Amino acid sequence: MKGLVVLGSSGTIGSYVLNAARKYPDKFKIISLCVNNNIKSLISAAWEFYPKYVGVSDSNIDYQYLKQQLPKNIKICVGKNALENAVNIEGVDIVAAASSGTASLNAVMLAITLGKKIALANKEVLVSAGSIIMNAAKKNQIIPVDSEHSAVFQCLNGEPSNNLKRIILTASGGAFFGYTPNQLKEVTPIQALNHPNWNMGKKITIDSATMMNKGLEIIEAKHLFHTDNVDYVIHPSSTVHSMVEFNDNSVVAQLASPSMEIPVLYALTYPDRLGTQVKELNFFNMHLDFFAPDEIIFPFPKLAVETYQKGGFSTAVMIAADEKAVELFLDSKIGFLDIFKLVEYCVTKLNYNDTMTIENIQKVDYDVREYLAHDYNNILNKNI
Repeated sequence: MKGLVVLGSSGTIGSYVLNAARKYPDKFKIISLCVNNNIKSLISAAWEFYPKYVGVSDSNIDYQYLKQQLPKNIKICVGKNALENAVNIEGVDIVAAASSGTASLNAVMLAITLGKKIALANKEVLVSAGSIIMNAAKKNQIIPVDSEHSAVFQCLNGEPSNNLKRIILTASGGAFFGYTPNQLKEVTPIQALNHPNWNMGKKITIDSATMMNKGLEIIEAKHLFHTDNVDYVIHPSSTVHSMVEFNDNSVVAQLASPSMEIPVLYALTYPDRLGTQVKELNFFNMHLDFFAPDEIIFPFPKLAVETYQKGGFSTAVMIAADEKAVELFLDSKIGFLDIFKLVEYCVTKLNYNDTMTIENIQKVDYDVREYLAHDYNNILNKNI
């Protein structure tokens, strides 16, 4: 039986991890649960799974109230050390990093140092600190949970690394594939949250609509698989989750009905596979269409690659700017196309030259988000 830590247990991916523990109680034991501030979900899960530890990152949460609501004998931590303490508990085998943003960077690094397996669903960890994380991790210590990276991981399983020629990520195109710039100007948050294929959290759904999500995935793939040869193609049905091209020009693809159940369970059980409730593919009624990306209308993937090539803190700036810009859009304070304008401005204009450490990455993340919170209107007025 494997002991699980779930960082971000109240989110979409966290719920899939908990479902795995429900379905296979002989395989998994929940050791630690962590949330940012969704204590209702945390309390419910704690009474169901009786973990040794629960953590809440938001220091504004009332510790005494939380203690009164939880089963007895559970260790509790509220505040900035909540995630790290969750990892450093006896009986932990796998850390499911499913929280958003850079908050889990320290916890992931600690888990790597302690030799724990990481089921990584958090893109920001590798995009902001990929070189630090991957240099510290051992081979196959980090198993990707993103459907695209899980697909690549599966396609490469057993292949010598020098056989790899190119990674080809697939992208659904999001909610607005085929839209014109004039149509995108009128997009509302409600429209942007209506993804055609996937049921995801708000932030990642907006990132899918802007195509920022694919930009982050390209950077993540470069770090995970130690290659700069990463392309992407629009595939609206999300049946092919990604492909790998080898030196002989053969291509291996991973296919499945759109569901995060497979990549989550595979990351928890690798190299084994357990049964899922995912609908089987019907090959007699399948159409696989692929389209070239339009990086003029959806420029985020191109910007992400350029930002990655700049190096330093550039990707951390991009992540923080996007997180704040998406928040502003969801609050109806800016338009859909303004998300890109704000991120591009920050990546172009903001420079940080400190030593590359996780602490400094988190400082940059905080500074950029605070900067946009106060100056987003001035930035947009400059760009008009």
